[in-house]
Amino acid sequence: MRPPARSRGSRSGAATNQHQQQQQISNHNQKQGPSSAGFRQNTLSLPPLPPHRPPPTEDKENATPKIKEHNLTLPANIIDMFDEAKQYQQLLDLEHQIDQKIMLRRIKNESLIKQPLIISKRIRIFVSHVYHRLHSATQIPKWELRIEGRLTDDCSPSDPTLPPSHQSTLEKLISNKTNKRFSDFFSIVSVELDPTLYGTTQNVIVWKRDPASPTDGCVIARNGDSDIPIRIRFWRYNDPQKYKIHPYVAKILGLAYGTKTSFVEALFLYVKTHKLQDPHAMEWINCDYHFQLIFGVARLKINELSLRIQSFFLQFDPIVIEHTIRVADDVKPMIACYEFDVEISETFHSQTTSFLESFEKTINNDNLKISNIISRIKRSKELYDATTRFANDPANALHDIIKSQSADLQTMKETFSGREPSKHFEYYLHPNMKEGVDRYLFNKVAQKRAELETNLCVKK
Repeated sequence: MRPPARSRGSRSGAATNQHQQQQQISNHNQKQGPSSAGFRQNTLSLPPLPPHRPPPTEDKENATPKIKEHNLTLPANIIDMFDEAKQYQQLLDLEHQIDQKIMLRRIKNESLIKQPLIISKRIRIFVSHVYHRLHSATQIPKWELRIEGRLTDDCSPSDPTLPPSHQSTLEKLISNKTNKRFSDFFSIVSVELDPTLYGTTQNVIVWKRDPASPTDGCVIARNGDSDIPIRIRFWRYNDPQKYKIHPYVAKILGLAYGTKTSFVEALFLYVKTHKLQDPHAMEWINCDYHFQLIFGVARLKINELSLRIQSFFLQFDPIVIEHTIRVADDVKPMIACYEFDVEISETFHSQTTSFLESFEKTINNDNLKISNIISRIKRSKELYDATTRFANDPANALHDIIKSQSADLQTMKETFSGREPSKHFEYYLHPNMKEGVDRYLFNKVAQKRAELETNLCVKK
């Protein structure tokens, strides 16, 4: 059955009204820009595919932006269409499992990576002196004492007994392999002269370590024309500071030397092993016979252990060297060498961090490329669905476009008098609402994960 025929005037009038309405909508869209009226979707008015841009490798801080996980995931309708998409999804699931295991292993090994590695080395101390005899009878003779030190691995290969002050700048750079200097091993060096010659107030010269100016040693010059016995004391430098503890406490804890933290940990281990914590009042400790002898009380609070144990800390005994400055050594400097053991702390945290950051940067670059490809795939799928729908039912497609544009125009003109969509359940049944909810939940999970990683010190 054919529909009833219309007159030419009515047809032309409807066409004119429809043309004016579309012209008004297009003109208003050109002035106001895209509408913000919720999740309405225009089936045919899809923008063209974005041109392929190479992913940026460096930004202002020489770092690649991290790609969010939802940008690397393909929609379910695309995964069902292609076998390659299913294989990609399986690969993505496997990557998530590997990332989870790596993160757990990284949390467990974080403390071990940050903990410095203590290496025992031998340092060679050069003590040299020379007399400056002057030919004029009016001038006073002087002597000069030099105290220098280098690791045995950094000494001159041609002459191991040659101190750094007798080497050229090039020889120092070549021989110093570990980049360690005298001030890296000692905090204080004192030289005690004979009090019968220099008095009791000026016979001790003290050199102190300055972190801002590393040096290979110290120089002392005084007046004198006779043999002078001296005593040199060296106090080691440790970072963190190490102490020795009272012998009785060391016998109980099984630890004679260490840092404050190590002694406190040994105390808590002793309390836990001997079950000294009060089961009814967990903040109190019931002291046994040894603790009563050490602290002098029968009960004490557990948070007082770290304060009470500090009174038993003792400084390390200095290394003492006896030396004599002889007048007979006025022709050339007399050099005496001494060797003893020192400890070097080397941390692999910086090397490990740089190693992991290089791989993380490569992974982020690859993720950015994948994200761009997936974005193009999604846009292509949207364009394919729109063209397919228009090809199958062009009338309804055009009707949806006009309806959506009219609703947007009414909203922009503030002439919308209908019910608020957000107050009715039909609004939340919109197909695009699921994507908004998924993004909101993903952002919340990512925020909680970042807070957890920060608390666990996983990231800087």
